[in-house]
Amino acid sequence: MADLKKQLLIKVLGTYINGIALFSPKKAAEKAYKIFCTPRAGKLREKDITFLKTATRWVELEHNGDKIQCYEWVGSGEKVLLAHGWESNSARWHNLIKSLQKADFHIVAIDAPAHGGSGSTTFQALKYAQFMDKAVAHFQPENIVAHSVGGFAALIFLTHNENTVKKTAVLGAPSDLSIIMKNYQQMMGYSERIMRAIDGIFIEKFGHEVAYYKTYNFVKQLKINGLVIHGKDDFICPFSGSEAVHLNWENSKFVETEGLGHGYQAKSVYRTIREWLKIVEA
Repeated sequence: MADLKKQLLIKVLGTYINGIALFSPKKAAEKAYKIFCTPRAGKLREKDITFLKTATRWVELEHNGDKIQCYEWVGSGEKVLLAHGWESNSARWHNLIKSLQKADFHIVAIDAPAHGGSGSTTFQALKYAQFMDKAVAHFQPENIVAHSVGGFAALIFLTHNENTVKKTAVLGAPSDLSIIMKNYQQMMGYSERIMRAIDGIFIEKFGHEVAYYKTYNFVKQLKINGLVIHGKDDFICPFSGSEAVHLNWENSKFVETEGLGHGYQAKSVYRTIREWLKIVEA
């Protein structure tokens, strides 16, 4: 019953915004864009806070007036920056953090815009990439590990900041913003008029239309070492997208998982990441 009510609400909302588009496509697109960029979850729960209190320190950075909440577990080894996905927070990494601590890695985790303890009321992957830029400049990690849209943001970040890290691992990351927006359009029932107007918003805010953001094109220029992890049973982000990223990323390794869905929460995954990070490249 709850799912049916949710579907009806989405249909009503989509119809309402389509109606606005008949008179003002821009106004309709602004409403549609705001809905798209507003996470329904991702705030810290009591159990998340309990785990995050194990961090050596909590660090607050600032980007354009927004707070970036960061957590640091000090270790004697290389630094690893962790970036979570949509409607999550840094506590999602608790098992990976424990695994990395076994190898004495120095760990930094950041909360995305409008997630966890970070500021902003809206989320965009491009803004997340800007948060990463700030965090990398401050903590100077050698490595990045990112999940889902965090991986998408990490690859966007690396397009202009490749020399800042040595290795980057992405887990179940989307590779094409056009596909994400198309799925959103279908879910809401938006007209093409609205989607064209949303393109205008992206150009105004970020300098490019939606179709520009394809990470399998961005990685062609990367020389750093990459680890791409994805499973065919991930029904949130297409497996084919990560295949394309791997094929276009010269120094990348591809690992296919089974039975993990979109979460990638398994000891085998943590071990793969830990051992890959420990490899000293010639």
